[in-house]
Amino acid sequence: MTSDSTSQSSKPSILAVLEHYGADVSRIHDSQSYGWQAIKCCFHDDRSASAGVNVKLDGFTCHTGCGSGDSWKLIQEREGVDFLGAIQWAKRNLGYSSQRLGKRAIVAYSPSWVD
Repeated sequence: MTSDSTSQSSKPSILAVLEHYGADVSRIHDSQSYGWQAIKCCFHDDRSASAGVNVKLDGFTCHTGCGSGDSWKLIQEREGVDFLGAIQWAKRNLGYSSQRLGKRAIVAYSPSWVD
């Protein structure tokens, strides 16, 4: 994987989060020019690629019902934490740095493409 989970971006890489949870992201193109790409879901015993990941949108969705969202939402749901807890978790587990994360994002964060 060539994605840098320790970069100074506003959120951890979706690929870094999925890889942490056990997804094989080796065949996922981390270029933002690719759209949705099929991947085996790391949240259930997946024999075929029933999930999708989009690096440009920082999105993940499992078509069998395990969930969907961006990297923050996955961390929040999987770890049972709020947004600030997700930031702390990403710092501890992914080497994430929140220097570029503004106060406004911490108050109310919701990705634009998720209902």
